Amino acid sequence: MNSFRLIATCTAALLSGAGLFSLVPAAYADDVTDAPIETEAPASAGQPDVSATNTYRFRELGANYPLALRGVDGINSIHVDTAENEQVVGARLKLRYQHSPELLDGLSHLKVAINGEHTATLPLKAKQAGKEQERVVELPPELFTDYSEINLQLIGHYTLGCEDPRHPSLWLTVDHEDSELELDVVYLDTQNNLSSLPLPFFDARDQRPLTLPFVFAGTPDKAELQAAGAIASWFGALADYRGANFPVLQGQLPASGNAIVLINTAKAAGNLPVAPAASAGPVISIINHPGNPTGKLLLVQGSNDAELLAAARTLATSAAALSGTSARIDQARDLAPRKPYDAPKWIPTDRPVSFGEIATPASMAAEGFSPDYIRLNLGLPPDLYSWRGQEVPLDLHYRYMPRANSGKSVLNVQVNSLPLASLPIPSVPPATSLTGRLAENWNYAGDMPARAELMIPVDQLAAQSQLDFHFNYEFISRGACKDTLFDFMRSRIDPESTIDISDLPHFIAMPNMAAFGNGGYPFTRMADLSETAIALPAHAGNPEFEAYLTLLGHFGAITGYPATHVTAVTPDELSELKHKDILILSSGPTDQMLGDWQRYLPIDPAQALKPGASSASSSWWSSIANWFDSKEEAAEEALTPPPSPQSVVVTGFQSPLNSDRSVVVMAAPNAAALSQATSALHNDLLLKKLSGSSLIIDGEYVTVLEDRSTYHVGQLGWFRHTQWFLERHILLATIISLLASLVAGILLYISFRARAQRRLQNQDREE
Repeated sequence: MNSFRLIATCTAALLSGAGLFSLVPAAYADDVTDAPIETEAPASAGQPDVSATNTYRFRELGANYPLALRGVDGINSIHVDTAENEQVVGARLKLRYQHSPELLDGLSHLKVAINGEHTATLPLKAKQAGKEQERVVELPPELFTDYSEINLQLIGHYTLGCEDPRHPSLWLTVDHEDSELELDVVYLDTQNNLSSLPLPFFDARDQRPLTLPFVFAGTPDKAELQAAGAIASWFGALADYRGANFPVLQGQLPASGNAIVLINTAKAAGNLPVAPAASAGPVISIINHPGNPTGKLLLVQGSNDAELLAAARTLATSAAALSGTSARIDQARDLAPRKPYDAPKWIPTDRPVSFGEIATPASMAAEGFSPDYIRLNLGLPPDLYSWRGQEVPLDLHYRYMPRANSGKSVLNVQVNSLPLASLPIPSVPPATSLTGRLAENWNYAGDMPARAELMIPVDQLAAQSQLDFHFNYEFISRGACKDTLFDFMRSRIDPESTIDISDLPHFIAMPNMAAFGNGGYPFTRMADLSETAIALPAHAGNPEFEAYLTLLGHFGAITGYPATHVTAVTPDELSELKHKDILILSSGPTDQMLGDWQRYLPIDPAQALKPGASSASSSWWSSIANWFDSKEEAAEEALTPPPSPQSVVVTGFQSPLNSDRSVVVMAAPNAAALSQATSALHNDLLLKKLSGSSLIIDGEYVTVLEDRSTYHVGQLGWFRHTQWFLERHILLATIISLLASLVAGILLYISFRARAQRRLQNQDREE
């Protein structure tokens, strides 16, 4: 009897581990309930001291949604990459999850594996079902590699008899916001070689936001700020979605870590290190941090402003050509002038663009009956204009694996999480012979092509857009005790699929804070910011310089190109910027920055930031608009906190110097608030809240002050522009129509009168 009980217990464990069904009698269920909670890696002797503990939320590791584990063998994963100069010496997985109350004790559990190696088993108890649970799992650090995958696998069962492997009661959900991975790391020393750039200053395997200090010998002048801006925007482009912050120091190095050091050797360098070849022209060098063995310093220097700019631009555009510990720039490469809207991260606007130009084939493939979404990111110019409901054509080519007698399989297409189309996946008739089944498997092995021509409404697109494709195959049950879940389905989106925005004109109502925050518009219209001037206060200090560099890093992430030709100016130079779009960073009273331009502000930042100030604009236009606000919007506004010392007003107006140019103002009561506001632009959730023509940013809160465009920029062509103008001025269009009708009537009258006279004259001649 005991032998039989042992065999039954082992059979249950094998079946549950394989993710199949369970046939263990209920009488023996108690013998398998005491599964181990988790498997811990033994501590290694002589473990080195921990240099840092890196904490990653699952959302920061790419999990945009909660991890859903479904079925008897549901699995999901997260990926974590280890920086080149870091070695993992300790790891902990903090899981917060909920599971179905129908899961059986003893047979249901959550398995954790790293790179295919099983590391822990967490039992799922019925008494904890439906409740949010937290578990900490120690992970063996030696299993982590440069690119690691952590798998979470649900082994779930809801009955001791035959079961449906896709039964709706088989579920477990892992929270992506509060679940974390902690890695204890030690820093490793690396060789000093410019050929490794951007390493070690930026490592693409590091998923954390980039923090990279910039060091100046003293208060930076305009040339030094422009050189630093080119480098900061390059690192911002590399950091991309991670975000990048650039603290600024003067005359001293950071206590530890890496840093960029900019030196004009015509000035006193103070205690900062200088490369020996500094007098020979523009020089880029990499050296050890004198106070931190594992830290590195990247020296960018020149003997005058022009050489410093040449070194910075070479670093930002031609880093791959550098090598050795120090490189002298004998002849800086002339950069070809950029064209409007040619940012590398924006899809071209003059032709159809194939998906193969945007994503790799591997990223557009999916496996399983209901796999994860295939996501395609699109960078678009923010000023695309929809003329009379004009739409964007999407020529979609895809491949699927048809199934016999399946009438509910679909491919769902979404644009920025909004449904666009649901494309049925056709089934095939079942084969009745062995030869037919073999031919079916040969011909339909995930290689059935299909095509759909879709139209995307322009109002569903944004500067940072995402196309989502979700293949959802119907699971056809074969009957009780006959179902097994072999997830062999294969699907993909073909790279020859295209999207075409070439027919859309560039025309936008301004000011537009959503276009500024999400697309950097109007400044990113030229990817190198050659038509942009950024004004800093005359009394600017390190926080203002940090805000300036962080904002340029944000623009670099939007365009994918360094701001090699941005212009830094002071308030007294504003009147000379007729051919520039102007960004004004103010950390005090705006009248000190704007001078006579203060009267062009649509709102008064000082009044808007006063304690107890209403979040709504005081203009008559906004008062009328607010009257139509819904109760939900009013309730949301009531929950918005009042302005604080960290609140920053963002607004804009048409340039007084040029009607085709714009001015955007970020007005903060102090320098720290300005720096925090620019850093907040890395927050995707905050960016989604940006709207209107004037707003307040306060931490993660956004308050719209005004939503009223006062001018437009762009080109529609004379015919479209005339139609657009008349549509916006109905009374004038009516008057013009009446006048045109009157003129046409007069002309017709004159014409008919002349014809009548000629006819009468002809009749007189005949008589």
